[in-house]
Amino acid sequence: MTLFWLLKAQPWREQEWLLDVFSRSHGRLQLTAGVRMQPDLLVQYQGEWQPDSDWPRLLLQQPLWQASPWSDDGLACGLYLTELLVQLLPDRDPQSVLFDLYSEALKAIADGSLAVPWLRLFEQTLLQSLGYGFSWHLDHQRCPINPKRHYQFYPQSGWQLSESGVAGQWLLDYAHGSHRPELWQMARQTLQSALMPYLQRPLVSQSLRRQPATFTAGEIHEEPSSRPVGR
Repeated sequence: MTLFWLLKAQPWREQEWLLDVFSRSHGRLQLTAGVRMQPDLLVQYQGEWQPDSDWPRLLLQQPLWQASPWSDDGLACGLYLTELLVQLLPDRDPQSVLFDLYSEALKAIADGSLAVPWLRLFEQTLLQSLGYGFSWHLDHQRCPINPKRHYQFYPQSGWQLSESGVAGQWLLDYAHGSHRPELWQMARQTLQSALMPYLQRPLVSQSLRRQPATFTAGEIHEEPSSRPVGR
């Protein structure tokens, strides 16, 4: 039996689902399942599927964990993390650290923990796992951040000296774990700017935190006409 999270579900043929799942041991892969399955996002499953197939068929699955109920903001945050994985995870590339963090973050947010630190940690870890990470201690030339200078962040490059921008002391304070609100806001803007070049379409979940939710996680599925390759 293998642990996995469902990232996306769409109707497939007449009596099947096509599922994107995230498994600790297999990474992201596609499975097919019978139409009787009721696929829910933000639910951890354990299951078995046929090996050695382009689209293995899910033979057995049972939910292990799901939140009950999600708050509106918590649901939007969980869907944000899920959308990032859908857009950015490569196929069949095991990411055990990212899997464990995703699991821990969803459960903590569902239990009412402050979401912001989990979102920033997940964004940073995702960038590092995919080879797109950057340092809060070093600039783009691998020189130590000067606390008395200012820096601008450039996606796919990193921090560069600037006449204005973010104070170097802020970068070092954030790197050393300061929880000042202005540093969290700076980190949010920086990390989402770092992710932007790799996203292939806007993230639906970004708008959900600005309006009341009128749905549950289990009601969100993809239309059969689209398959995102990858908030």
